[in-house]
Amino acid sequence: MGNVANAFTSGGSASATNEGDIISNMSYIASYVILIAMSLFFFSYLFFAFWQHLAENIVTDLRRRYIFALMRQEIAYFEQNKVEELPAQISEVFETVKASIGEQIS
Repeated sequence: MGNVANAFTSGGSASATNEGDIISNMSYIASYVILIAMSLFFFSYLFFAFWQHLAENIVTDLRRRYIFALMRQEIAYFEQNKVEELPAQISEVFETVKASIGEQIS
């Protein structure tokens, strides 16, 4: 921001060469700001993609562990619980976990 203020106040008179200097300084500053904005966008996207990937890996591992735990249950467990609702419940819970890790933490 100091360069922006200096670009407008350097020289003191409004001659044609000073105006050219102001324009060249401002174009340099604008290109610098655009470079910062592009790098900020890139690294923000990279950060968000990392958390989404991590959330997907965690949910995949949790699903695998949950299925293995279900397969080790006794038959009485499936007689007491409604088996038809189990896939919907699993999907809902793990999508909530994925959204919590991937979107809200990042």
